[in-house]
Amino acid sequence: MPVHHLDFFLAEIRVIHNDKLSSIEGIRLGIDAQYWLRRIVGREAYHTMMGGAPWDFRAHIEKEINILKKLKITPVFVFPGLSLCVKGSKPKFPNDKERMEKREAAWNLYENGEVDKALNLFSSTSNGQSNEMMMQHLMLILRELNVEFMRAPYSSLAQLAYFASSEINYVHLVFAPSDILLYQVERVIIALDCDKDVCNWVDKEQLLHEIQLDEDQFLDFCLLAGYEDCPTFPPFAETPGSFNIKSVFEIFKQYGSGSYIISSYYDHPKVKEINYGDIFARSKCYVKHHLIMDENASVQPLDMDTSPSDLHEIIGSQLPQVVYFLLSLGYLSPHTINGLLSGNFMEYRPLCGGNTKEYKNFLRDHIATYTQTLNYLTHTLHGYFRNSKVNVSYWFDYEHKLKVPLEHNFSPSLYESLNWIVPHDFRHFIHQLNQNKTDLFACLRFLRISPESGYRTRGLLSNSPLTTKDEVLASIFWRFLELRNFIDTEHILTFNGTALSTLETLHQEEILLAVELMKSKLLHGRPFSNEILELESKEDVYIRLISRACCLLHPISKLDSQWNGKVDRYLLPFVSCINSLKSSFRGLMDAILVSLAYHDHLELTPTQFHDILTSMPFSIQSSSALGCLCSRFLQLYKLESGPKIFKTLSSEYTGWGNVAMDLKVCMEFFDQVTAVVKFIYQNFRGIPEAVYNEFSEANDWLQGPKKLLLNI
Repeated sequence: MPVHHLDFFLAEIRVIHNDKLSSIEGIRLGIDAQYWLRRIVGREAYHTMMGGAPWDFRAHIEKEINILKKLKITPVFVFPGLSLCVKGSKPKFPNDKERMEKREAAWNLYENGEVDKALNLFSSTSNGQSNEMMMQHLMLILRELNVEFMRAPYSSLAQLAYFASSEINYVHLVFAPSDILLYQVERVIIALDCDKDVCNWVDKEQLLHEIQLDEDQFLDFCLLAGYEDCPTFPPFAETPGSFNIKSVFEIFKQYGSGSYIISSYYDHPKVKEINYGDIFARSKCYVKHHLIMDENASVQPLDMDTSPSDLHEIIGSQLPQVVYFLLSLGYLSPHTINGLLSGNFMEYRPLCGGNTKEYKNFLRDHIATYTQTLNYLTHTLHGYFRNSKVNVSYWFDYEHKLKVPLEHNFSPSLYESLNWIVPHDFRHFIHQLNQNKTDLFACLRFLRISPESGYRTRGLLSNSPLTTKDEVLASIFWRFLELRNFIDTEHILTFNGTALSTLETLHQEEILLAVELMKSKLLHGRPFSNEILELESKEDVYIRLISRACCLLHPISKLDSQWNGKVDRYLLPFVSCINSLKSSFRGLMDAILVSLAYHDHLELTPTQFHDILTSMPFSIQSSSALGCLCSRFLQLYKLESGPKIFKTLSSEYTGWGNVAMDLKVCMEFFDQVTAVVKFIYQNFRGIPEAVYNEFSEANDWLQGPKKLLLNI
């Protein structure tokens, strides 16, 4: 959490200055990526109803970056990294009961036609926080825009403070929340508006002069007010709502130091109960000696000369440098590594509320993916982690944890059992396909076209490291596809792998996810457990199935404006399943990459690593946008099959450039998914007959809407 009421305190003592953004023209500006994203995410409420990023996410980012570049301001984004977590710490889930009650009320308002009231209520339930996949999405956009970025090993604020220090001077100024004032920075922009050409900033020296405290005292004062894992000093908040930062400041001035004021309240029951003095001392050490990545790409504590010798006991075990390096480039989810370091994977409540039994069962069933990811990661870490205990805790049942079975002395390990090499003719094969990159289905096709290819891909990686993007991607994808049972241990395609290898499509990631969701018994036309519906027709079942499938797709004709259109509430649980699956699959791929790098199987430049990052699938969150559009189109088609439908859609969905174009993509995609279903059933009986019939019948019914689209 941020420093309790610090922004209010800064405003009260009048140290926040207003200026034109153009006044800092020509500088390098360090930007806290999460703080910057919070402004964008908080601009609209619809994305909290549909999942994914805000509708104009990319357009808004590009606009702000272009404004900065016109002012000759060079942005340098720093993303937050790992949490400083202690092994064995208890999982803490937020008390979000009030938020979920507000969301339920907002949905009721929306369904009763009170859209504006609903949106206001939805906005109040969003804390503007961006999730990990949204930050990955931002990284991809920044890479395409040729904007510098990195992920800090731990706190982005500590990393920015280091970059802005006089010794390094990598950036001249930082844009970050006021919490960065706990670190040694000269000046910080705490608010900016690119459209209005304004920014608010605080000068640290002036602030300290105004309140007559030195650096160390100011840090003590902020920690006592409450910051991150250091709660507000109990005597300052005896009753709910009693905290007053101005009063706290006056009391602190009388004592002059945090340790003195804590010792003076030693007998206070709450101070004793939580051992506040120890929490305070640890938190102070976290800030003063936080781990950052230095100019040599080495992870070191701030103010290393004065750091305590037992720092590792306070901060925790450091990881191999290769892990920090790949983390800095944007690989690896901090959530995954935090789970390993703390011994607790935490599954938080999704946007849909997570109240369906389908979503809860899905999470429990996918503990196998956690197991694969962690077993790959632990193979690159100290033996201590291989023998550690890791549990999964769920927000809906946090008292009962599920154990993640890690490898101990098993032989061979997961890493050793996946033996893949890239044959010399693979690159030639990619060129023959007229592709400029290696993708998932190309890896499957390579194994299908030649009877010997499975034999030629088996073996241990030699001393010759992988030096090209195609080789690295193939090595990652083959291992991933074997782990997901699209390829068997003899490097022969399974029936699912064979089905995908025969398909020519621009939607490889989405087709693969569709197969996985069918395996999880989620991609069907039946209502989920939270849907209260009247007796419905077969057409309604088809519409639900088709609309769910279309949630896998990303819109292609978006306008640079905010979303405007009808939203289907009951698509959100399915979207939550998609995004959870994407996140776990991307984590598995990143773990495979780390293991290859750790064992010196890669010899790549940072640019090549960045290029691989942009080629990795499962990087962008899905939303229900296309599912909503498709559902509305098919519901209208049930009522009337004339071209008037598209007039209605265009007036309702004003954020789209061409609704017909996107709907055609949806129809083609569902046809491809159905083709995969038919192939698996007719050739291998690899799926239940009921699933085959449902897709076949839905696709047959879809021929009418398709004909209507062809005439547009």
